[in-house]
Amino acid sequence: MGGKGEMVCRDDELTVFPVLHKLGPGRGRVTRMDKEIVLLIEDHEADRKMVTTALEKEGYRVEAVTTGEQGLETLAQQRPNLVLLDLMLPGMDGLEVCRQIRGKSDLPIIMISGKDDEVDKVVGLELGADDYITKPYGARELVARVRAMLRRTLMTEKAAAQKRRLSYPGLEVDLPTRTVECQGEAVHLTPKEFDL
Repeated sequence: MGGKGEMVCRDDELTVFPVLHKLGPGRGRVTRMDKEIVLLIEDHEADRKMVTTALEKEGYRVEAVTTGEQGLETLAQQRPNLVLLDLMLPGMDGLEVCRQIRGKSDLPIIMISGKDDEVDKVVGLELGADDYITKPYGARELVARVRAMLRRTLMTEKAAAQKRRLSYPGLEVDLPTRTVECQGEAVHLTPKEFDL
């Protein structure tokens, strides 16, 4: 069940969404100018390769590391859009990595574990994981969970951005930059005028 060196899905599942692949090269696949980055923290080589292959086939860029410490270093150097985090890691375990990430960021975290006990799932979610998937799992399910999590994150970010910008007919007010446009023309206001 996803133990050391075991694949977490069948080889035939590596071809994610085969119907889309019948459309031809590059058609039906996710294409992005700036690929979304998934940080994969997984110590089992076969699992790491399977997940990396499945996500890259769908257009994601994967940064894969094998320890919690490496994951935190990579997180400090790059800006991933999501973290896939194995619970059972050598050294710093996934729970501690999750705790440290959550202390600094609201980055989406999907915890991966061979433990399917309800208590383990609850602990992972209570520490800040946004989702929890148990081994063995299929590549299609994992890709669908990643896609859904990133979609929800994007919708939340868009909603937050809309709250920071007020729009009225002929008037735009951007709260973070404290700028105002009237009929498409910039309106120069003093800080006190803007506050009023």
